[in-house]
Amino acid sequence: MNISNSYMSPADVALSNFVKALALPVRICIVRFILENGNAVKRGMLSEIPYNRQTVNQHINELKHLDIIKSQIKDKETIYSVNESVFVKMSNQFLEMFEPVRKLNEEAETVFSKPKIKSKPGKKETAPTQTIGGYIREKRKAAGLSQACLARLMTVDRAWVSKIETDKQQMRPGKLRTLANALSVSADELREVYYQNKINDLAKEGSTGA
Repeated sequence: MNISNSYMSPADVALSNFVKALALPVRICIVRFILENGNAVKRGMLSEIPYNRQTVNQHINELKHLDIIKSQIKDKETIYSVNESVFVKMSNQFLEMFEPVRKLNEEAETVFSKPKIKSKPGKKETAPTQTIGGYIREKRKAAGLSQACLARLMTVDRAWVSKIETDKQQMRPGKLRTLANALSVSADELREVYYQNKINDLAKEGSTGA
């Protein structure tokens, strides 16, 4: 079947370009690293990404050109951030592609209407409204740990733990595994909750600015 160019809308082209732009592991790594660090990364921090610096710089520039990543100068330092509005818009368009399938099969509604983390066997599913801080507080109490005790296990001060639990402190990538070990929870589970919260935050910011 031949499909004319008129069948492809500008939105389809934009979505296709967006998906292709992220179809490289190094670019996924860059975007994830920026989001993990509060969606504001100084140029010097890019050295922590496990790829050759020249390669990282090349892909950063290409992602900027595609408007997926933004940069600004603050206190004479270059700060990189993910373009939240583009991410939210493209994510919504991607989900809309499956709307015809949802209408043909009512069972598909739970799969395509609202993306969510799939629970692993024996794992308690986190409530959609629970923040990463609330999750950490819940797991700390379940483990019978005080904030001071958790701080000692992580070799940080108690104030840091308090800020984490009230969502006032951003965690660096290395801290996620350390925190998972201290709480005796799966590092993969903690990452899932962390990234889902990041996605939810981006969606809220996008809808607020719309």
